[in-house]
Amino acid sequence: MEKFVICGIFFIIIGAVSILFPQTFWKLFESWKSNADMPSRGYIIYMRITGVIGIILGIFLVVFPFFV
Repeated sequence: MEKFVICGIFFIIIGAVSILFPQTFWKLFESWKSNADMPSRGYIIYMRITGVIGIILGIFLVVFPFFV
């Protein structure tokens, strides 16, 4: 049960950072692959969508153990 809650909190935090600061993820993981100074608009949208999915998954993981 604790593992689900800890993983859920982790997903919520990473998802929130992904929504609020997609440029940070680009600088950390993708900037070395590109000659551009900033991420594309498509990448920012992609990161925000995956952030929302991460938060939804995190909420599910935090709430799920209480119903089982």
